Parts: sequence; structure tokens; C-alpha cells
Amino acid sequence: MIDSLRAFVVTPMPGTQLEALCAGPVLQAGAVANDMSRTDAKTAAVISIIERLGHPSRALVVGCGDGREAGVLARHFGAETIGVDIEDDFVEADSAPARLQVMDAQHLDFADGSFDLVYSFHALEHISDPRQAVREIHRVLAPGGAFVIGTPNKSRLVGYINSDAPVRDRIRWNVADLRARAAGRWSNEAGAHAGFTAGELMRLCATIGPVTDVAHAYYSALYSSRRRLIDGMVQLRVARLLFPAVYMAGRRSQEATRDGSPAGWNSPHGAAPS
Repeated sequence: MIDSLRAFVVTPMPGTQLEALCAGPVLQAGAVANDMSRTDAKTAAVISIIERLGHPSRALVVGCGDGREAGVLARHFGAETIGVDIEDDFVEADSAPARLQVMDAQHLDFADGSFDLVYSFHALEHISDPRQAVREIHRVLAPGGAFVIGTPNKSRLVGYINSDAPVRDRIRWNVADLRARAAGRWSNEAGAHAGFTAGELMRLCATIGPVTDVAHAYYSALYSSRRRLIDGMVQLRVARLLFPAVYMAGRRSQEATRDGSPAGWNSPHGAAPS
């Protein structure tokens, strides 16, 4: 198996500035998890990707659920972190020191350029207008700031592999997905838990800035003991059918600030989160 498949196997968009994502060995989720409390392999795999992009100081989690992941990011990076969700299902004990707010992702109540990292996993497929949510992510992200976005893989053959739900529930959900496909209702708009294809999510994220598909990196970190199998899926070009989710990472396109200089991570030019 070719050596390059042991690193991030990605397809950067033309002009991308994300060389850091394509260099070096894949990080193991366990190496990150050992440095954090109250975390799991999935969150650790995400952090291994974020660390390739830089060290955020102001982070926003869109669709934070109970707030646990927002808390992990805040503790691990020492970053000022805010999590938002449409419903108040927050668990304050696990989310500290992150701040959690009930907010519609389509109308984020933050100033332009407030954050140097926006993270959103498995939220866009639940939003009535995901394009509007992505426009808001673009707006609140500082120029040069990073984003990491993931959704279910619409092209998947089987889903919910990573879920902590009982096996019977995962089987039931897959059967429901098959029925939705057969009925021609395999879309988020029709109420199915479809998600996006890799191409769809990449095009959507490209409206923010240069973007890279990091699904291979994510699953290599999550299943480090099965990396050869993950590599083989990519090499045989069946990953788009077998990966249950798709993940993208990138940066907002650089734009000049009022004084003419670029705003990036740890820069004083971005407004503080409200």
C-alpha cells in the first residue's frame, strides 16, 4: 500500500493554503485523549485535525448539543469558546468553561469576524437552510480563521456506525434510510437523515474559503488500529460509499481589514465574541 495513503489523502481546491493538513503522519486519537478528561475517541479525532490548522483562541461550536464538545475544545486549547444550539439541552457540568447559548445557526448573534475557529459536526443536515447557516459561519469567522464541518455521508451504504445507540436502534435507522431512498425521499428537506455527499459539502464549504476533504484523516485517527483498512478503502475508491460521514476543513479567504492588514489567528483585528 502506497506510503502517501498513510498521511492525509485529500483533494485540495485550487489555490488552497492548507499544506499543513497534507503533511506529516496521521495523529492518533488516543494520543490526544490521554491529555484530556471526560472526552472520547471521536472528539479526540476532531482535535487532532484542528491542531493541524493551528491553535484557536476564540472558537464557536455551531450545533453544540449538550455542550460537551464545546467544553472539551475550551479546556484542550484554552480558548474562549461559545457553543450554540437551537434547543437548551445543555449539561453545564461537562461544558465548562465554554459558554452555551440558545441560538439559531441561520441568524448568529455575533459581530463579523468574531471567531478564529468555527466547528460544526452533524448540524447542517438538521437546519432548514444550510446555505444560510454557512453564510453566517463565513460572516462570524475572521479572515484566515479555520473551519471544520462534518455531516452524515449522503452516499453511504450503511450509517450510524459510530453511534452509541443500541444496535437495534441503529438497525432501525438504517432500515428507515433504505425506505426513504426507495420512496425518493432521500434528502434533508424531505425529513430524511441524509446529510450531504462529499462533493456537495465541499462546494458548500468552498463559499467560505479554500477547503480540503479530511474524512480519511478523521477516520484514520478514530480507528488508528485499523488504519490499513481505512487506507485500503481510500486506495480502492470505495470510501465515498463506506465512510458514514464526510468532513471538511479549511480557512476563510483572506480579506483586508480596515487598516489594510490581514486578520488571522491570535490577531487583534477580530472583534471579541458578544
